[in-house]
Amino acid sequence: MRRTRRNHAAGFKAKVALVALKGDKTLAELAQEFDLHANQIVECAFLSPLVVIRKNVILGLVAVFTRTCQC
Repeated sequence: MRRTRRNHAAGFKAKVALVALKGDKTLAELAQEFDLHANQIVECAFLSPLVVIRKNVILGLVAVFTRTCQC
């Protein structure tokens, strides 16, 4: 039987994204916990803005720690 289409609230998306970014659980575990398909967690609807922010922060930190200190 086919399931009706669900619309996820912004709060739910944020919750899933934050848990996914922690990295404590696998994608399969998250999909089962939140009753989503793994592709939905990876798609831009859930992670796109947060992944971009996280990537920029990581790149920024790498740049900070690779520069020589000119004290």
